[in-house]
Amino acid sequence: MQMDAGLDTGDMLYVKETAISDSDTYETLHDRLMVIGGEAIVEALPLLEAGKLVPKKQQDELSCYAPLIKKSMGELTFEKDAFEIDRTIRGLTPWPSAFTFYQGKQMKIWKALPVKTKAHDAKEWGMVEEVSKDAFVVCCKENSLCVLEVQMEGKKRMTTHDFLLGVKVKPGEILGREE
Repeated sequence: MQMDAGLDTGDMLYVKETAISDSDTYETLHDRLMVIGGEAIVEALPLLEAGKLVPKKQQDELSCYAPLIKKSMGELTFEKDAFEIDRTIRGLTPWPSAFTFYQGKQMKIWKALPVKTKAHDAKEWGMVEEVSKDAFVVCCKENSLCVLEVQMEGKKRMTTHDFLLGVKVKPGEILGREE
């Protein structure tokens, strides 16, 4: 990109693209872009030196300013759609990480899957609606969130299956209350 007076507003000289999957996290995307960026610079420098790169204007209307990420952004509220919560979890993995509270202790949620379900009443948001041997499902304002990987305060990161071997989460319990 050519530099100009704005922030990330110069003309583009060389572009490489990658798809973002429904399982990508900040960490996986960062690592993939790091490799692609290295490849791009090796490919672009000879073209630049030969005068073969043509500047192309960016579409400023398709971009937006991203604020500085703060740890507080990781606190999950279930008053949102489960698909939005899933994107928050993936976007904040590995740092600052997404978290809620379970039985008065902080619980980081490292991996979850949104599940299409009926709309829930406000009194149900954050309520565990189902528990299996491998996961538990939490009601959100819209849809539900199947929690697959967690980390309790002071403990190690683990699959929800392993977590449920030691902690008996029950339907009707509420996540999100610090107590």
